[in-house]
Amino acid sequence: AVSETATAAGHLTEAGRVEVDVLTAETEGDEGERAPVRVTVRGVPPTPDPDFGGPYDAGGFGRSFVLSDGRGSRALPPGSYDVLVTRGPEYDLVEQGVDVAPGGSARVRGTLVRRVETAGWLAVDPHVHTRASADSGVSGRNRILGCAGEGVEVVVVTDHNVATDPAPDIADLGLGRWILGVPGVEVTTDLSRTSIGHLNVFPLAPDPLRPPTAAPLPWQDLEFTDLVTGARTLPGVLVQINHPRSPRNGPFALLGVGTADDVPPSSLGMDFDLLEVANGLGWVGTFDAAADWARIARCGRRVVPTGGSDAHAM
Repeated sequence: AVSETATAAGHLTEAGRVEVDVLTAETEGDEGERAPVRVTVRGVPPTPDPDFGGPYDAGGFGRSFVLSDGRGSRALPPGSYDVLVTRGPEYDLVEQGVDVAPGGSARVRGTLVRRVETAGWLAVDPHVHTRASADSGVSGRNRILGCAGEGVEVVVVTDHNVATDPAPDIADLGLGRWILGVPGVEVTTDLSRTSIGHLNVFPLAPDPLRPPTAAPLPWQDLEFTDLVTGARTLPGVLVQINHPRSPRNGPFALLGVGTADDVPPSSLGMDFDLLEVANGLGWVGTFDAAADWARIARCGRRVVPTGGSDAHAM
């Protein structure tokens, strides 16, 4: 993180600050309102990029930080910087160059205006993790704040074999106007005698009587059909095949689903609703997963293709 003092030419120098105050507007000319945004600060050579913190805190990760209402400040070493304020791909950006003097403040002002009309659609991330997953260090609060700053409108929290309810963090942050949280689970069968990969199951009804670390449905040593049959006993759930062609934990790869285009794929006989075509941690598998979806669609079966970040860090 950037401290209130900075080293310059071998001497301690008082840090300055960047102050951000940016609104969000649905149309050009609107007064705008306060919304979550992401701020990215890039050093203009020879000024290096700042480091606001490690990979798990929305308040400062690498050269970025998230502001829950578009306003806030951070310490910066003296130097010249480009500051970018964004709110995902549906809005334009505010970009401003600033010079930060020792002990001084540089101000960034502006309005992010919607440029992509999405009436009738929602920006959904159906695959994210919190520190309830053993391989993530992000608190539920930081996950929600990070997603909101990227313009995600619905986030499905899918920790490994644990159901996490994001609603309390959303309420605590006061972000209910901007984001809806859905409890889910990534059913992770890595410890089964024969792994069948990872599947998301959501939405799940919060169960205050279930221990926090208890799996919401049986998964160990089950065949795919039996696992999904158990999931279907939960009311209204959707089943998503995650990163289908991952050789380590992709259900299609592990179950031997073929890739021939001239015969119906065996995936037609599998019970699922959604297919994760794009995965943020495994972009290399996107084209193969898209081909899997196309084979299913050509056979007349309706399966919804999805894209998820699979975010474990910020």
